[in-house]
Amino acid sequence: MSDVDTTMHVDLIEPTDGRWRDALATIRHDFYHLPDFVSLESSRLGGTALAAYVDQPGVRLLLPLVRRAIPGSDAFDLVSPYGYSSPIAHSEDVALVRSALSAVVQTLRDSGFVSMFVRRHPVLELPDDAFAGLGGMVEHGQTVSINLRQSDSEQWHGIRRDHRASLNRSERLGHRAFMDDTGEHLDRFIALYLDTMRRQNAAAEYFYSRDYFCGLWDKLRGHMHLGVVEIDGSIVCAGLFGESDGIVQYHLSGNDEQALKLSPMKTLINHARQWATRRGAEVLHLGGGVGGAQDSLMLFKAGFSDSRHPFKTWRVVLDEQQYKELSGKEPDTNGFFPAYREQRPHNS
Repeated sequence: MSDVDTTMHVDLIEPTDGRWRDALATIRHDFYHLPDFVSLESSRLGGTALAAYVDQPGVRLLLPLVRRAIPGSDAFDLVSPYGYSSPIAHSEDVALVRSALSAVVQTLRDSGFVSMFVRRHPVLELPDDAFAGLGGMVEHGQTVSINLRQSDSEQWHGIRRDHRASLNRSERLGHRAFMDDTGEHLDRFIALYLDTMRRQNAAAEYFYSRDYFCGLWDKLRGHMHLGVVEIDGSIVCAGLFGESDGIVQYHLSGNDEQALKLSPMKTLINHARQWATRRGAEVLHLGGGVGGAQDSLMLFKAGFSDSRHPFKTWRVVLDEQQYKELSGKEPDTNGFFPAYREQRPHNS
C-alpha cells in the first residue's frame, strides 16, 4: 500500500451540489465532467453519480465517478463515466495534486469501496507524477486530435492526401454537411448509430437507449451538437459532438450502409473541424481505435491530423482482501480490471 496524504479534506459530492459546478468554473474541463452527463451515465450503468472534491490552499480537484453495486455481493466499486472523465485539477504544484489524489484514494478506501477504474483524459492530461504510487497505470494506445489554433490552410494540409481527395470529391458531388441546432434529425441519427453498431457487432454496452440519447440532447443543451451529412436529399451520416472549455469531442456517430462508399464520415468530421474553428475552439479530439487499439478506426482518424495523445487508464485496488475474495485471485492492475467483473466463458 502506498503512502497516503491525510491532511487534505475530501468531500464526496452529488451532482446537485453547487460545488461541482463551482469547481468547473475554475478548472478547465470537458463535457464528460458535467454533472448532468455523469448523472446520465450513472442511470445507464444502474449506479449513483458522485464526485470526489478537494478544495485546499493551492489545489482544487474534481473526479467524477459512478458508484456501482458488485453483482453477487453487498460491496460497491467505482468507475469513471464513459469517455474521458478523468480527474481534473487547478494547481501549479504537481506535489499538491498528488497529495489531493492521495487523499481521494484514502477517502474512497475508508468509505469501503473495493476498487476504482478511471479513464484519463488524453488532452487534459495530469502529469504521471501526480499518480505516483497510487494504484496502477496502463497505456492502451494513442488518440488523435486536430489543433484548431492552426489556420484553416495548416489544418487542411495536415489531413492525409487520400482523405483530402475524398473530401474534394464529396464537394464536387454536392454533399452537404451542417450542424442541426434544432435536433430535427436526432431520430435519424439514433437509427444510423444503432444500425452501425449492429453491423460492427459492437458490445451490448454500446447499444444506448433512445431515452439516453434524448437525455444527452436535452440535458446537455449548449454542450452537445448534432452534425449531419445529406446526400441527394437523404441524411446518410450523423454524429454527436460534445463541447466545453474550447474542447470539442467527436463522441458518437453512425453511417447509412448504402452510402459508405461515398465516405460521408470524412465529410462530417471535416465540417466539424471548420465549424469548431469558427467557434473559437482550441482542439477537436477524435479519440482513437476501439479500446485504444491500432485498428482500422484509428487509421481512419489518423488521416485527419498527426497530433497524438496517450490514452491511459488508472486502476486502484482499494480493499485488497475483498478484491481477492471477489475475483479469486491476487490483485493485479495490469490485466482486465477489476478482475471480478470479467465475463468468463461457461464450460460446456
